[in-house]
Amino acid sequence: MHNIQVRRTHTYNGRCRNILRFYYDSTADCYGPVSASVVVTIVGCDTDGDGNPDSTDPAPNDPCTGYVVGSEVGTGSLWASADCDGDGVTNGAEKSTAGPATDPYNPCSLNTSEVTLLAASTGDCDGDGVTNAAEINGPDGAVGGGDGTNPTNPCSLNVSQVTLTATSTGDCDGDGVTNADEINGTDGNPLTTTTIPMLMILVITMP
Repeated sequence: MHNIQVRRTHTYNGRCRNILRFYYDSTADCYGPVSASVVVTIVGCDTDGDGNPDSTDPAPNDPCTGYVVGSEVGTGSLWASADCDGDGVTNGAEKSTAGPATDPYNPCSLNTSEVTLLAASTGDCDGDGVTNAAEINGPDGAVGGGDGTNPTNPCSLNVSQVTLTATSTGDCDGDGVTNADEINGTDGNPLTTTTIPMLMILVITMP
């Protein structure tokens, strides 16, 4: 009877492997004696690399569901190549220490220089009335088209892309009218000065 040693390990590398190691004497055509060991390695699979083993992950093939913050596999995994917050930057790039760290689950936390995917976020981080996706992708709707604007800067926008009610309380053009009032109102452009008509009263002095 063989002496079997079972060892359980967790490997979060986006690949599932069951490895069986045993000793075999090819000369005698038999397995090793009882003193030898058969080592069975049972790997806790994490198919999507989100830091949550398949056994407890509610969606083992969806890296943006059931993730464990801080335990994700930042390179070579489904999680690393995905974009959970829809800001056009891969999770791996956001987690990387190569640049300023950003939050892969927050569409308002990104380095626009790291955008490599089409953005999908329908929110409006800067309140300028343009969705984050529209700002990042630009009017041409393509990655790297050069026509994108900054989704975290209310003074960076293409007014032709406004589809939401603006909420920015800033005043980009310094004319005393908030960005929101200009975008939502008849002016429509927070980057050009709004002229407020003055009421002139003519006072006639009777002799």
